[in-house]
Amino acid sequence: CARGWAKARPYFEIALEPIVSSGVPWAAVLGNHDCVSMMYERMNRTARDNMKGHIMQWMSSLNNSIVEPGPLLGSSLGNYRIPVFGRRDHAGRDAVLGGSNKTMLNIYLLDSGAGVTGHTFQPQQVEWATREYDAVNALALPDEAPVALAFTHAPISEFGDAIKAG
Repeated sequence: CARGWAKARPYFEIALEPIVSSGVPWAAVLGNHDCVSMMYERMNRTARDNMKGHIMQWMSSLNNSIVEPGPLLGSSLGNYRIPVFGRRDHAGRDAVLGGSNKTMLNIYLLDSGAGVTGHTFQPQQVEWATREYDAVNALALPDEAPVALAFTHAPISEFGDAIKAG
């Protein structure tokens, strides 16, 4: 596990260097290719989980990172939510980004595969995202639920279905 990470880390450093050095807060989501160079598919489940844990912990330690190692859900570890807060502007209107404790947007990052499963989501991930979404919306006023966006490593097949349907 550690030997595989030692081989892969320089590639992650090269890929992330521009955003890390930019001074801009950033996040990343894992997917099915993050451990391919480490023969991820041949690792036992514990080793795979540990490898993704190493990657998430390392990314969360980098400058301006808002990456958060998420809960282990099936064979997926890179699931987390980023709340984007807002504040009132000088006229008292909501939705100016940057300040208070009012969540204006929730960004859900979902690990779209564990190497062996391809670009798939597991039931535990869907249940987690649903619980997170419901918990956030339960705190909102009826007409003020925050907008939600989801980012994944690879598009889900339903995007193709939507494009075909027009």
